[in-house]
Amino acid sequence: MARWRRTKTKPKRRAQQALLVTAAGAAVALALWLQLGSCTREVYMEVPKAPAPPPSPPVEAPPGTPTPASNARSAVGYNLDFPGDWTGLPPFIDLMKNARVWHGSCAESDSECDGVSQLSLDEQGWVRTLRYKDHPEQAYEYVETVVLTLKDQPGLAGELVVSYEGEGEIELVGASITKQEPQRIQFRAAQGSLFLRINASDPHNSGKYLKNIRVFRLDQSEALARGELFNPEMLAYLAPFGSLRFMDWMEGNQYGMCSGGPRHGEACYDEIKDKGCPSGRCVMAGASWAERPRMDQPSLLSRSQFLDNRQPGLGVRVGGYPVEMLVALANAVGADPHFNLPAAFTDEYVREFAGYVAQHLKPSLRATVEYSNETWNWGFPQATYVNLKGRKLWPDEGSAWVQFAGSRMQQLCRLWKEVFRERPERVRCLISPQTGWPEMAKNMLDCPAWAKDHPELGPCHKGADALAITGYFAGCLQEKHNEPKLREWLAQGKKVALDRFFEQLEKGGLLQCKEEGLKTSLVDALRLYDKFAFMARARDLDLYVYESGTHFDHDTKDPAIEQLFVDAAHDERMNALYRRNLEGFKEAGGTIINAWGWIGPNDSWANSDSLRDVKHPKYRALRDFAEQQPCWWQYCDRSQR
Repeated sequence: MARWRRTKTKPKRRAQQALLVTAAGAAVALALWLQLGSCTREVYMEVPKAPAPPPSPPVEAPPGTPTPASNARSAVGYNLDFPGDWTGLPPFIDLMKNARVWHGSCAESDSECDGVSQLSLDEQGWVRTLRYKDHPEQAYEYVETVVLTLKDQPGLAGELVVSYEGEGEIELVGASITKQEPQRIQFRAAQGSLFLRINASDPHNSGKYLKNIRVFRLDQSEALARGELFNPEMLAYLAPFGSLRFMDWMEGNQYGMCSGGPRHGEACYDEIKDKGCPSGRCVMAGASWAERPRMDQPSLLSRSQFLDNRQPGLGVRVGGYPVEMLVALANAVGADPHFNLPAAFTDEYVREFAGYVAQHLKPSLRATVEYSNETWNWGFPQATYVNLKGRKLWPDEGSAWVQFAGSRMQQLCRLWKEVFRERPERVRCLISPQTGWPEMAKNMLDCPAWAKDHPELGPCHKGADALAITGYFAGCLQEKHNEPKLREWLAQGKKVALDRFFEQLEKGGLLQCKEEGLKTSLVDALRLYDKFAFMARARDLDLYVYESGTHFDHDTKDPAIEQLFVDAAHDERMNALYRRNLEGFKEAGGTIINAWGWIGPNDSWANSDSLRDVKHPKYRALRDFAEQQPCWWQYCDRSQR
């Protein structure tokens, strides 16, 4: 909610930590690969665009999983946790669907080898053979992936199973085998990374290579056999929420990936000069519908899917999970999906994406559409992107970046409303200015330079249905210069420290804020709801919160202060402040309020320690408000739409 850089460093740091290899016997050569699947050697080749795959069939709500009715009038939404094998919100029964990209181990004698470009894969991405695809006289020693990074997630420390079809040899690194049968291995994972290693595939050249490998909890084997996709514990956790924001599941803040050239495999972003791809191509989310993540791959996460399985050296897809899966989850939970379309979207990509949603989202659900995520936030590459685009149009306009972002929202909304022209009320378009800078917010809403150049379109807010803001509060407690004062509080005992912590969090006044004009107590957040509600009403817009909760974006190395934040998160007074935040938003005339999503033990960001932790003060506040304060605006009841 502030004007300074906001990047949610705590979840990001945990994601980076999860990439560290702790499984016994892991080779040092895997280090580069574990940086989100990057190659160990640069690969240079021509970069054709991947052929367009056939449309994916719809993914229906899993059998045996009825749509919960309790959230039909829920005004509370949830931001899905950042995806990966380390997540505290395991989404799938089959853990293979969240695994990392395949990587081959090269023989020491082959100094020119890399672990990716010579993989021999079928159309769905399964390993046909360990032999090089272009030089079958040579072979990888093994091909492997990280299926799970175990960090005390409940349920995953018990009995797990690998099942597969075909002939070959599978080895599990970071696990102890408890039972082995033909095409089935039962095991327990150790803490850290679990590697599924293929030592042989189709050893008799019969065409019976290893495929349809599944990794799952033994206690969920029956659900998997019934064809269920989603982890039942995740569905139960999400059941109270009436909105699911897919920003992180669509990897809304991520860079693209260079394909080909000297920067192959490195992060890139079109339009940003030092993030280009000389002699190659920047694969960007939203730029090509043919390169979207697909449902028919071993892993559903885009960065674990090759652009073209016939040429894995081209690199991986970008853009999170497939739209088919996002829609399936919204249908299963009975929640309105909130999509964050990529900043560099093409009209074709949006039409195809929206077309799938129109055809397969349950008729009672409403799609919420947002242009990228926080395009005003310089901590994310999309802010630089829209600034460069805006400066080309208005070189001397200081607000060019937010005006351009507003214009792209307007175009995005037009495309969605065209696709949904028979039922345009099924789309909610958001315009999302910076909450902590109301004066600049008006430039995005009204975009005077754009409106002057395009009088037929008018101000950018004319394309929107709701003004979307944040609902964060932190009381400036996380600011580095306040650490000495926190130590003073702790020196007087934990009770005193927590009493003053909550007084500052709620009302402020005990600590200095870095920018005095941007205080961040709960009282300050409630005042901003009123201010933006007035701005929304003046433009005939609803008020909507896309992220909310405490915002303890600190990076302290003092364990005592770190523990103070964790203790505060688990204190019953946190439940009361969360309830007051939700109630204040309702009183201001708001509609949907989405909580920032994070699950993890001993974490001040988290709403729960685990998926099974429904007694956490934050989660209880969100759930109880959703159940006890039914939505209050016209046509909000999903069961009546």
